[in-house]
Amino acid sequence: MSRLNSKRRFSSLAAAISAAVFAGCVLAKPSQAADGDDVSRAAAAVGCELGGPWAATLRPLPSEPDLHAVATVSGDSTANDGGVLCVGVVQMTRSDFKKVAGLNGAPHLPADVNPITNTYVTIDSIPFRISPTEAAFAVRVTEEFNSTSTNYNSTELYLFRRRGNKLNEIFHANVGDELLDKTNDAAGARKHRLIVKFSNRLHRGAYDLILSRDRGGSSRRFIWSGSRYVAT
Repeated sequence: MSRLNSKRRFSSLAAAISAAVFAGCVLAKPSQAADGDDVSRAAAAVGCELGGPWAATLRPLPSEPDLHAVATVSGDSTANDGGVLCVGVVQMTRSDFKKVAGLNGAPHLPADVNPITNTYVTIDSIPFRISPTEAAFAVRVTEEFNSTSTNYNSTELYLFRRRGNKLNEIFHANVGDELLDKTNDAAGARKHRLIVKFSNRLHRGAYDLILSRDRGGSSRRFIWSGSRYVAT
């Protein structure tokens, strides 16, 4: 399991939430992305918790369809505004799920998970080809907050690589932020969307990763260090 640390905060969002609470507005609580009994049993197989009204998902691995990835975000009893992201790989048996791989160590996952936002966790349906012979998979954690005065959403992307029975987080980035202040036309909307793609250039046997804006503009290159992608 990995702690989702609270290090990033929009001051406008915080002010809007405080105002909404002070005004007695009803704020939506995080929703459980229910996948039925399967996601509960798969999560239990890798030691992931489903406690609290948070998010969970289960889907076949894009590069290994006989295996499934499971990801959950659950509340953290030691923090009022934090959470725990748990990711694992399982294999479906005739009657249950068997653990194939779990997180190796505790990757640094600096996304906010605030208890009064709606939190969703998804697993991408396409593989991320990091080398000619290997693919990673992506987990996205998205937060949304909507009130009469503010619309906000933010998405963190994490790439995971499976080696045997170990999963390692090899890349993390915020790939989308949008904040709209409905009460202040001058403030307008703050929005950015980023996409992950790979070049044909190799470093230490892995393709370079390119993080770029979805409608052109600036981009950043990350190269393989031997264990994860690092900025050049």
